[in-house]
Amino acid sequence: TYHSVNSRSTRSRRIGPHYLYFARGSLYLVAEDMEDKNVKVFSVPRISAARLLATAYSGEVLEPDKFFGSSFGVFKAGPAVEIRLRFNEVIGPYIKERRWHKSQVIESQPDETVEVTLYTAISPELIQWVLGFGPDVRVLQPPELVAILQERADQLLELYKS
Repeated sequence: TYHSVNSRSTRSRRIGPHYLYFARGSLYLVAEDMEDKNVKVFSVPRISAARLLATAYSGEVLEPDKFFGSSFGVFKAGPAVEIRLRFNEVIGPYIKERRWHKSQVIESQPDETVEVTLYTAISPELIQWVLGFGPDVRVLQPPELVAILQERADQLLELYKS
């Protein structure tokens, strides 16, 4: 029995388990949904009941690197695109200390800013990550990500208008 945040519903599902995956401080179950035959990511804390069925799962198990290939976290999104970000001189040293994504290329600039290039899908996790740096980061590309962030900034301004 699983509660889906996207559909805001709780229902029973028959799944073919692949593996457990720990990311962003939570545990996820990657499994094939036997109803639509798609491999999905299920948040373990949203599973309220489970039982073992008599028949074993015999589908192909996808390895994590293959399944999450173009993802920035556990959220499956579209194809990978080139993401270019410029972090200011204040947050730049922090950015250089960490591995944010397996595709990252980090370049220090003469003005002490840091430019990061990633090849990943535009997903809610990527958007939240970029927004979390506030005015310390600027998206250089792609234009679609710039537009999404502009829309989110407008929504935030509207929310806090007095």
